[in-house]
Amino acid sequence: MEEDEILVGLLKRDQLALNALMDVYITAVYTLCSSILGGAGTTEDIEECTSDAFYMAWKSVDKYDTHKAKLRTWVLMIAKYVALERRRTLMLKVNQLPFNEEIISLKIQETMFSTIEARETLQSALITLTVQERELIYRRYFLDESIKDLVS
Repeated sequence: MEEDEILVGLLKRDQLALNALMDVYITAVYTLCSSILGGAGTTEDIEECTSDAFYMAWKSVDKYDTHKAKLRTWVLMIAKYVALERRRTLMLKVNQLPFNEEIISLKIQETMFSTIEARETLQSALITLTVQERELIYRRYFLDESIKDLVS
């Protein structure tokens, strides 16, 4: 099915058009959701996020403007916002848990460093900080919390 045919089918609420949309863009949407959720979510979270993105596209297809973006771009933008919202929700759940020193160590080990030496240097530097300082660094650089959220 061509993009135009998929769009016409979606506007008519044709289930086959939704299936075609998913067949064409599933890999791109899943990859985008996976990259945004990163270490914040499980495989199940990524799959749910992917499904939610297609559901949102299905629900809001009448708002799609062919003059503003291609169908692929529009679907990926929906996926981006769904994934960012899911990440925010997951991060709030993580931040409600008590801070654990072991989390930092695990996150540092999960993080890609160019060398083991760089990882060890970071761990050595973190040891010199107070627990509160380490928590702030962890929340800012590993959980992507805004500075505004950290100071409030």
